[in-house]
Amino acid sequence: MLRNLYLGFFFFWIIGFCFSQTSTNSFIDEFNEDSEWPLFDDEDAAGSLKNGKYLLKSKLKDGEALSCCYPFIDWKKDFSIELSYDQLTKDFKNISGLVWCKSEAGYNGFFIRPNGWYTIVVKYDNAIKPVKEWTKLPEINNIGVNNNLKISKKASQYIFYINDKEVYSTQENNFIVGNNGVGFVVQGLNELEVENFKFTQDVKIKLTNDALIKREKINLGANINTKYTEIGPVISSDGKTIYYIIEDSPLNTGGSGQDIWMSKMLPDSTWSKAVNLGKPINNIETNGVISISPDNNTLYLSGLYNKDGSFAGMGFSSSERLSTGWSVPERIKIKNFYNKSTFQEACFGPDKKTMVFTAQRNDSYGQNTNDLYVSFRERKNEWSEPFNLGGIVNSTLDEASPYLAADNKTLYFSSNGRPGYGDMDVFVTKRLDESWTKWSEPLNLGPYINSLEFDAYFSITAKGDYAYMVTAHKSIGDEDIVKVKMPENARPDPVVVVYGKVYDSKTKKIISADLTYEQLLEGKELGTASSDPNTGDYRIIVPFGKKYGVYANKDGYFPQHENIDVSKVHSYKEIEINVYLVPIEVGEKVALNNVFFEQSKAVLLPESYPELDRMIALLKKKPALEIELAGHTDNQGEPDKNLILSEERVEAIKKYCISKGINAKRITGKGYGQTQPIASNAKEETRKLNRRVEFRITKK
Repeated sequence: MLRNLYLGFFFFWIIGFCFSQTSTNSFIDEFNEDSEWPLFDDEDAAGSLKNGKYLLKSKLKDGEALSCCYPFIDWKKDFSIELSYDQLTKDFKNISGLVWCKSEAGYNGFFIRPNGWYTIVVKYDNAIKPVKEWTKLPEINNIGVNNNLKISKKASQYIFYINDKEVYSTQENNFIVGNNGVGFVVQGLNELEVENFKFTQDVKIKLTNDALIKREKINLGANINTKYTEIGPVISSDGKTIYYIIEDSPLNTGGSGQDIWMSKMLPDSTWSKAVNLGKPINNIETNGVISISPDNNTLYLSGLYNKDGSFAGMGFSSSERLSTGWSVPERIKIKNFYNKSTFQEACFGPDKKTMVFTAQRNDSYGQNTNDLYVSFRERKNEWSEPFNLGGIVNSTLDEASPYLAADNKTLYFSSNGRPGYGDMDVFVTKRLDESWTKWSEPLNLGPYINSLEFDAYFSITAKGDYAYMVTAHKSIGDEDIVKVKMPENARPDPVVVVYGKVYDSKTKKIISADLTYEQLLEGKELGTASSDPNTGDYRIIVPFGKKYGVYANKDGYFPQHENIDVSKVHSYKEIEINVYLVPIEVGEKVALNNVFFEQSKAVLLPESYPELDRMIALLKKKPALEIELAGHTDNQGEPDKNLILSEERVEAIKKYCISKGINAKRITGKGYGQTQPIASNAKEETRKLNRRVEFRITKK
């Protein structure tokens, strides 16, 4: 289901690829030792390199062997395709030559027979329409001598050459256009010896600034990659766990199909032996992983599930980590969701509130192609109607395998609708505002990430230093998972990772809870997370340069809040903050960590309101609850003035609560000044902990 239609496959023909060493989509392959043209040998056909030549052999009497590359082609601009080769078999009736605009449905063809005949055809849905009927031409060389075929498009005219002689010209509307495949073909029991292949078009590949700096793709090794096909890697935000798909392994559920596997990074930075996630995540149908939340506790999946974990159709689902494993995936309901394509790919943002996915819909930019869309969570597993990301991101061809980085702004995706190095290339763009339709111009990640092959399924750590992707180049199996160091100019904006554990403040035992984080000044909820039911671990990601609050929720506890001040942070950073939930019991104290005042005054700052509003919500939910407020200061200044200030601040909070409808009799309070410090007053870093407001539950 996640498998994109552009991955290579074999039937009566073999798909090959091309490569460009320049910043344009033109290429020349002379089949020397650096050639990356595909090598293969099966019962239908074979392709091999020998003495600077490429040998393409068809083993099927009634079939054909076809080898193609898939550069981006701007069909409105001029281009040329040239092939020089010799037929090795002595059958004068065998057909060989150039093809272009190759797709699953067919191609345009420029063919010869070594007995002196040529033709130009369009093949579509197995039907052949001649553009130029078979014609005798004395310039065609006999077997044993190279023939050179060339197609040149100039304006709206196609001109055909054989051995440098113009033999025919016609209008471009006689041919199919829009698909990028170009290459060569041999029909029947026949073998070609290809000397060189050339495609030329002056369309520049738009690269990130440092995309041409050499970087190595590092294979993740045999503990992850097998002789089968690995696709769809999803790296956890901390880079220590990877989820991915193995295709057609006998160890999969049902002995074939696609299953989700998982591996963890070991202390020496190698990977553990991968394990199958098993039921209920995997079933006998096609299973696909989409994303893992930053807290590592929500897994997003391709496909719908029945209550017993069996396959229920196309769509998207989510599963929560339990103390015993993963929950049965629940359906993600998207308003007015439909997808005319049989392929679906998606990713979820770090806030667990944003979903970007591929679909073919009525407003897609191409004809029968996949575009990128976005949808937003409105409530648990219910999402808004999707809308198209717009024409800056989406082309008239296919967009695939989106990945939204930790900054929730940088989007990586694959496309064959822009100038690139091969079939599908990986591009990067940045969201410019909150409309989700304004983006920076997509840039190609360059020849050391993109290749002549299908490049997709891009996943990147929160730090942004390494990306994980799929490649067929020098793989153990058909496709392998590799990691590659990211170009500096293609990395997402830096973020701050906040991690820790959630505890019961009274028993100090770890607990499982839901967490919410917000931007303090606006009180805007940015995202949600959950803590691991076995370890209590949580992990959230926030942009640097602002103040945030995070709080945990669990029935029977007050939603304890922690303050995250990263207003002076300007690069990637990890901060540990443990969260303590206070049980709603008489005598328990709760710290209001996100209540702020003007300096040396009892004037509440606006960023205090979200914290106080949640305390008020609890009081309204539990009408018998009564509390006692306590105000504290540090030891700076005169003790008497500090005592008065703490009392005035308690009174300011009490008045705010009363203004929101809380009976004054339910709230008492006292100021303690500097008399009850909880940390040293020797330096500001600890002194600020003493400037605090608390409340104690006096009646339940």
